[in-house]
Amino acid sequence: MTSKQYFLTQSIIHLALMMGQILFAIVTFYIGQTSPLPGNEELKQTFTYLIPLVALTCLAAAFLLFTILLKKAKEKASLSQKISAYGTAMIVRYALLEAPSLLSIIAFFLTGNYTFLSVFGLVIILFIFLRPSKDKLIQELELDSNEEMLINTPDAIIMKRYNANHD
Repeated sequence: MTSKQYFLTQSIIHLALMMGQILFAIVTFYIGQTSPLPGNEELKQTFTYLIPLVALTCLAAAFLLFTILLKKAKEKASLSQKISAYGTAMIVRYALLEAPSLLSIIAFFLTGNYTFLSVFGLVIILFIFLRPSKDKLIQELELDSNEEMLINTPDAIIMKRYNANHD
């Protein structure tokens, strides 16, 4: 896989995960406006405590696991292995960030409480800042000058396909 292909793939994954949340929120908002569910005060109160707890737990887990997986990625021998491990770390982080966003959208749908959508909004902002880039990869993996040169060369082969379990 070339550098260009790798970053295109990472950008598509990132965009798909972010757009999935946005489209789910739009559909849920539309359905909630056209056929609102009756408000349930007990459910609102439960979500009032649950949403922040889940959001903070997932946020902490996302950054802690990313840090642990990034450290392991830096220790890999080849650039291909480092990049593969880095991609895994990014997906784990995205998944853990996506969970409270989706839960907050569901909480909004079930209760009609717009406050719950604030978690969704914060996660989307965070997703925008976590967009994959060459510079972030180079900095976070602390690549040497030869590895950096390969990353910055669009047609350079930086990763063997299907190598996650074989390198």
